[in-house]
Amino acid sequence: MTKKQLLDEVLAIGGNHKLSECEEAEAKILDYLKKNEDDPQVKDVLSIIRMGIIEHEYSDFESCSKLSAPIFERLLNKESWDFYDIRILAIVIDYAETYERSCVLTDIALASLEKYSHEKKYLHVKLIFHSNTMLRLIRALYFETDGLNARKTYTKLRDIFYTHYNAIKDICGKGNFPVFYEVASIRKGIFYRSDALISKGLETLKELEKPEIYRMLENEVAQYKSYSKLNINKVQFDATVGENIRKIRVTRGMSQLKTSNATGLTASDISAMEAGKRAITSFNLFKLAHVFDVPTDEFFIGIEILLSPSDLKEEQIQKIVDMAERFTEEEMASVIDIMKTMQKEGQSKHK
Repeated sequence: MTKKQLLDEVLAIGGNHKLSECEEAEAKILDYLKKNEDDPQVKDVLSIIRMGIIEHEYSDFESCSKLSAPIFERLLNKESWDFYDIRILAIVIDYAETYERSCVLTDIALASLEKYSHEKKYLHVKLIFHSNTMLRLIRALYFETDGLNARKTYTKLRDIFYTHYNAIKDICGKGNFPVFYEVASIRKGIFYRSDALISKGLETLKELEKPEIYRMLENEVAQYKSYSKLNINKVQFDATVGENIRKIRVTRGMSQLKTSNATGLTASDISAMEAGKRAITSFNLFKLAHVFDVPTDEFFIGIEILLSPSDLKEEQIQKIVDMAERFTEEEMASVIDIMKTMQKEGQSKHK
């Protein structure tokens, strides 16, 4: 097998990978590297395949980020990228250490990609870039948005996200790329927290009979829904607390100026907190609670903190189902026997 054939085969797996395909590809790459000199592009696709295996078995973002770091380092130190470099970058762009870096690299790569517009996979690679950059922006929204300028950061993320969504929509309108369009629609639903958009997209994606992609997006939706319950992002947190402060102040018949005089905060501070533009310290919340004569938890109405026991149980069951799909019949029989034994022991304890 030539290097070109190997790279084409491995990169074709992309986001549609199955665990068995990843393991087969890993063996082929290792065999190639034994017989040939170390090649940076081949080593990069080996990392990509191992990232695919990690995603299947553990969904461990940090481990995938470590595997992708040398790829970014190599490409940033290279004067120009060939078509394989760009295809490699398209697959790992959502693991860039910051969303700013992801967006910068995407812009450079898309500009470089234009000279390969004659290639059959040109539009496909372009769509992968836009799609994976959208995923990086979702991660930034849920896990990185913080600080005094949270609302400004959200607006910036939203505008960049919409640009990439529109690019996918435009390309899909000119060609036959239904899967990319539905993936983009689902990710739009995740970004804007639109259950209707997510449900519609998943339903359509299921009809397209792409089980691996459907499973991948289902996992994404579950991850972000779970996270939004466990740890609401900073933008929404500040906006919700700020709105609660405003409502309580109005209910108490106090102006911002009167509240300012009573708490020692400036009127502009109170205005900024109510608008969600200012980080709210616990000390300031304590002062506001004292002046308004309310318990501090009144400020957190509308913010979900913990998963319910039923949600946790549902997540655990799904993990078991995902693992079970990879068992042989013999292994499955052994697991069922173990579960029956555990169930009997549990029942005897409660008698």
